[in-house]
Amino acid sequence: MNAPVTETMKKSILSPGLFVRVGIILIAVYIFMHKEVNLELNLQNIATEQTTKDNKEKEAGAEVPEDGLSENASEGPSILASLSGVFRKKKQPEPKATKVMFVAQPTLAEVGSDQIKDYVERFGHVAVSEARKFGIPASITLANGIYQSSAGRSVQAKEAHNHFSLPCTADWDGMMKDVNGKCFRKYESAWAGFRGHSRFITNTYPQLKKLGKKNHQAWAKALQNEGFNKDPKLERELLRIIKEYDLSRFDQ
Repeated sequence: MNAPVTETMKKSILSPGLFVRVGIILIAVYIFMHKEVNLELNLQNIATEQTTKDNKEKEAGAEVPEDGLSENASEGPSILASLSGVFRKKKQPEPKATKVMFVAQPTLAEVGSDQIKDYVERFGHVAVSEARKFGIPASITLANGIYQSSAGRSVQAKEAHNHFSLPCTADWDGMMKDVNGKCFRKYESAWAGFRGHSRFITNTYPQLKKLGKKNHQAWAKALQNEGFNKDPKLERELLRIIKEYDLSRFDQ
């Protein structure tokens, strides 16, 4: 049997306060659901825009970070996947190349005849000594030093005692000097530089020793053919310097 509804219960059910509370609850639920729908729609829009951007980058050949966003977009992006696209890391800029400070090198044409003669007088006895020990014509050593260093005026000769522009190679473990972006061997003295030249020639081109230490014409031609450097005028210039300054007298 149902219990009778009393007057007190009727008043309680029909109380205006109850309707107000129920109305507030319904309004709150509506607002919450509306905001949730808007949030989901915004996240979907973000994911769609990011997917479109990724596709354009791929078509242009750009690298797209592999975060799974593009692959999952068609299946309905989750909140985490969408936010990963928002906070995607920016690509770091490429480091700028270090600028090389180029130094003007003097040419042999700028060196006077008297300066070349002084060079010959200073290093003539050194070239003769190297010829006796290593079998390289003294005239070739002197002419090569004059030509490669502009009679001792080059940066390599002044700052590294390298009168022959000898490059750094894989087997070189000595001091080094950078000139205009190229690495050259560095020596403690000019004499050490001449000795380095003798060893470089005999170790790199041992077959040239059979030419003898008096045949400077054959040596000039061989150094050109063997690629002592990339100068196509090497043989011609060595022979010209030897003839002009009578350097063959050191080969006697």
